[in-house]
This record gives sequence, C-alpha cells and structure tokens, in this order.
Amino acid sequence: MGLTLSVPAMSAQPDPSVEIRPVYAREWIESLPYANPLNLVTALHRALAALNRSPMKPVLRLELLELYLKPYGYLMELEEKQGPVHSIAGLEKNRAGTDATKNIAHELALGYKLVLLGALQQKKRLWGKNREVAVALQRATLFLSHVLLHAYHEYLPTPPRVWLELAQLHAYGMENEQGEVRPPKAEIDGSLQCTLAEAYKRILLTSLVDPYHLAYGDVWKIYRLLGDCAGDAGLSPLHTVDQPAGIFVIEPASDSRPRAFVDYEAGSLDGNVLLLDANPLVQRFKGRLESSDKSVEPSGAGTESFLKYMIRSWGLPPQRHTPRRGSDGQIRLLTGLSNLYYLLGGTATELDGSSSFGSRDLDHVFDTKQEAETLDVISVKSGGVVTVSASHWGGEEEGKRPLQRRPQAQEKKPAARPPLSPDSFSAEYWELVNQGPGGLGIVKHIRPNYAIGVGGTIGIQFPGKAGQEGRWALGAVRWLSIADSGEYQAGVQLLSPRATPVAVRATSAFGQGASLRAGLALPDLDGGSESSLISPRGTYRKGGVLVVETGEQVLKLRMESLEETTGSYDRYTFTLLGEMDAGE
Repeated sequence: MGLTLSVPAMSAQPDPSVEIRPVYAREWIESLPYANPLNLVTALHRALAALNRSPMKPVLRLELLELYLKPYGYLMELEEKQGPVHSIAGLEKNRAGTDATKNIAHELALGYKLVLLGALQQKKRLWGKNREVAVALQRATLFLSHVLLHAYHEYLPTPPRVWLELAQLHAYGMENEQGEVRPPKAEIDGSLQCTLAEAYKRILLTSLVDPYHLAYGDVWKIYRLLGDCAGDAGLSPLHTVDQPAGIFVIEPASDSRPRAFVDYEAGSLDGNVLLLDANPLVQRFKGRLESSDKSVEPSGAGTESFLKYMIRSWGLPPQRHTPRRGSDGQIRLLTGLSNLYYLLGGTATELDGSSSFGSRDLDHVFDTKQEAETLDVISVKSGGVVTVSASHWGGEEEGKRPLQRRPQAQEKKPAARPPLSPDSFSAEYWELVNQGPGGLGIVKHIRPNYAIGVGGTIGIQFPGKAGQEGRWALGAVRWLSIADSGEYQAGVQLLSPRATPVAVRATSAFGQGASLRAGLALPDLDGGSESSLISPRGTYRKGGVLVVETGEQVLKLRMESLEETTGSYDRYTFTLLGEMDAGE
C-alpha cells in the first residue's frame, strides 16, 4: 500500500540558519534556557520548523530529530505537572503552554514522516535492516498520538487527518513486518521504547475512555497507565463477534476514533475495518483490583479509580433511558463548593480555604475593611467571585480579620456569619441546549468569566415564574468541550434539586485535624436512604467520623460507602451519631 502523509513543502536549498552538524546541534540544545519554558519552546519550534523544510538525507534528519526528544520530554514533564485549573485566566495560561508543546509534537511528527518517506524513496531493499524506516514509523505514530493527547488535555476538537494517518502508518508497518519491531533506546523515558503496534493500541484505548469526561490532566495519567499493557489488547480483521462488550470498530478511512461494535447494524461493516478487543485489559485490571499484591500493576494515587473508570469505559456503552429534549432559555450558574455553601445559607466564618485535606489553595481571602468595600473577592479554587461589603462583617475590626483560618491562642471565636444573599454572588448566564430528568446540556458562546471543570460542583438556577427567581439545584460537570472559536459546551448531571450547607471537619482521633471545610448535604442531614454528603476531595475515610456544623447544631456522623470521587469532591453516604457532647 502507498502512504499519503501530509508533510511540509521542501526548500530548494538548505536553510543556513539550521544547524545540521549533530555535535553542534547537541551543544545548542543543551544550552537552551530550560529555566524559561516560553523561550525554550519558542527556540525549539523555530529550529524544528526550519529543519523540516530543509532538504537532507533521511539518516541525517533522523539523527538530528532524535536530539530534540530530550527537551520535548522536559516540556512534557512540565505539562503533566500542571495542577487543577481554578480560573479562566489559569486555563488560558496553561493552554498557551500546551499549545506550544503540541506544536513541537506536530513538528516532530512531520520530521519523522519526512524520514519515512525519504527512506522509502531511496528504494533500499533492506526491510528488517533499514533502521530509518522502523524508527520513523514508530516515532511518527507516537507524536501524532501526542498531538491528539494535547488536544484532549485542553478539551479541544481533534486536529484533522490525525486518525487517518495513524491508521495508514499502522497498516503499512504491519504489512511490511515492522509492527512489532522495538526501536533503539532514546534519550528520554521508556515510553518511546514501545513498538508501532503498542503505540497505536495505546492511543486507541486512551481515546475510548472519552477524554472530554476526564478531569483536567487525567488523560495523561491514563495514557501513562496504559504504557506497559496496551499491547495486551487484540487488533484483528473483521470476524464474527459473539460478545460485543469491549469490542470496538476501527474504520481506517474515517478520521475519527473507534466506535463500539454495538453501534453498527448487522452486516453494515465492510472487510476493511479492524476490531479492537479491550477485554484482555479489562480482565487484567479486574485482577489487579481484586489482588492484594499491589506490585502487580503500577501503583500511585488514584490508580484504582482510573482502573475502574477504564473498565466501565470499555464495556457496553450506556443507554439513555429518558431522551433529552431540546430546550432554550438561560440558566444561572455558580461554581465552587465554598461559593455554594455560602449561597445556600452557610454561616461559618472560618472555613479553611483548602479544596481538599492537605492542599493549600486559598479561598475568599482579603485583608482589610477597605479592600472588602472595593473588591470582588475571587475564589482561587473555583474561579467564582463574591462581592463582599463591610456591612456583612459587623464593624471595622471584624472587617480587618482575614477569613482564612489563622488560629492564635488569644483569638476569640468569631460570631456566626450572617448569610449572604444570592445577589452577593456573581453567577453567570449560560444557554440551555437540552434537558432531561437527570441532566442538561449547556453552552457559552463567548469566553466565560469563571472556570468550570469536569468533576466540579456547580449551582444551577433555573428560570422562575414572572417576577420570581427560580430554585437553585446542585449539579456536577460530567464533560467539557472547548471549540477553537472559544465556545464552551458542557454536560451537567443533576445531583439534587436542593442541598443543605454544612461545615465539616474530621475528628482529631481520625488524624485529620480540626479545620472546617465547606460541605453540602443532599438533600439534607436527616440520614435517610437517599441522603449523602459532599465535601472536598480527600475527606472520605471509610468508617471515619466527621463533625458537622449546621449553624444551629454540631453533629457527629460516620462516613459509610463512597458513592463518587472526582478531582474536587467526595460524595458518600453517612450515619448520624448524634450531637457533640459538651466536652468533645
């Protein structure tokens, strides 16, 4: 089969600004400003773009490209270490860095495609010995995969032709017995040591976990987890399928990710398609979850939750039992657990601003009465804004006290905070696209002022009757997509039509200290079978005891079963243990 790969137009003469002597190119790369990522990525992109448009022999081009793997690996480490995004400004800052790194991956993919095409044009009959062909096939597949991953990381649409070229490279390599060739060791981590077949399966499997449903940055964690086991998945021509769960269809002529086998009508598939079988990995991950030997698979924070998520994603696709109906109109949306706590009437004055036990994010902090009179207080955690006036705080001295807990021996416990009105919060309007009993689709045609993220809590105010405000419901963002034009689309699951604000802290006996954090009881604290509690991620410990302050009572409860954990909150059932004793 022939290859139709997109490559840049070549200059008639070599670019004199391009260093083509490997020894000096290495010295230049090592001298780059690694402490300044912006200057680093600018220099790398300029050099790679010039290299990819200068004529040279495939052997030399390959040697030069391999030198750029080390700085690219450094940029990847920076991207994977990006923390949760708490504001639109933070998202845009991260996006600028990710876009730059994605451009480097794109240029590397172009370079290796040039190596491949150049080596094949030389018509060397050295299959099995032609190092340039084997390495270029694998590297081009890897860096095209990274282009997709950078897009998923930013919730952006996938770039055109990437899936088409990935299918071509895989088919060409397998046809010419290069699919299982392991390339020589590179200068960065072992992720580049996989075979062409493993690299292709890895990006296929990653795309099937639906990255737009993942919290920010989690797509890279899943991709890493698949690094040493993606090869276990089956990839074969069309055949009879008895059990469709875990089977996906790859259409090489389609510029899209695989689709579930059950999405196709019987007899509608032609002989050109491939079937991806994820069931070997499903069984492996189930064994990992059931095993007491944690060394069987890679371990780390959140690994088990990712394994469970992949098992669910590769099963039969969920069916919507109650179809969404098209809707129009606007809803008001407020982000952030702390904001929702105060919006719904919470009165605690000394909530710890941490988003989770052990984190150090600040939330609702200002220093003086004058600042409170003139500033909208921005929640660093949620991106939401609260307009605060000194009248809320009972005088000048109270206005000077920071809201962040700073315990001192002589400090008196502040009085309960008067509840803020909903007008004190800067909720944003979003357009309602569709709605069903369990959720809704929303869109923002322009850049939102406050960030939302997959797995984050949001308050939703539906339109009320004429002259009346609608009710506030509690939801969670389940998927997010950002168009190149800047339009935001999101899917929201409705968690409860109402919620009760509570302030929670772990008992000292359970080893988590006494810091108060915002929580929400769904729908209240009556302890019924439908009741659950939401608190910052990291709060939940099975069987642990929490102290819960409602403004009127101080109660104790025992955490029972974990219903859900996301990047920002834990949701779990509980059993009420009664009121706190005076001496506790």
